[in-house]
Amino acid sequence: MGTPILEESKIPFKGEKIIHVKDKEFHITPVSMGNPHCVIFTDEDTLCMAKTYGPDMEVHPFFPEKTNTEFVKVISEKEIEMRVFERGCGITLACGTGACASVVAGVLNNLTENTVKVNLLGGAVNVEWSGSKDNPNADIFLIGPANYSFTADYIL
Repeated sequence: MGTPILEESKIPFKGEKIIHVKDKEFHITPVSMGNPHCVIFTDEDTLCMAKTYGPDMEVHPFFPEKTNTEFVKVISEKEIEMRVFERGCGITLACGTGACASVVAGVLNNLTENTVKVNLLGGAVNVEWSGSKDNPNADIFLIGPANYSFTADYIL
């Protein structure tokens, strides 16, 4: 999946690591995996958080190109639950770059190990990143199944 980008100007991210949206204050970790991500760790229901706060996070002025927002609950150092609100799409079943960004953020915040099972609405994947705060320039790997969601015909 490449190397995560943490340099704020390249994410791009312009602001503080604390964001106020609606009635809540969020401590965020901005990460780019070639597209901007705003990772938020929470003990609350991640799907409810994505529905409630995702639309406002997507267009927050700290992210000039909009952002994907991951709401992450740490189950253990080796397992997380993630729900994503993707920019331009809304809530989706899965997001590979979001899973990777979530593990990077988990490592940077000392919440997870470098190899983590990520539980998504569409199923589970494993993410491996050998990077750290001191050495973030390491490739990240996403391992998981690829399944059909649906089949359709489109008539032009």
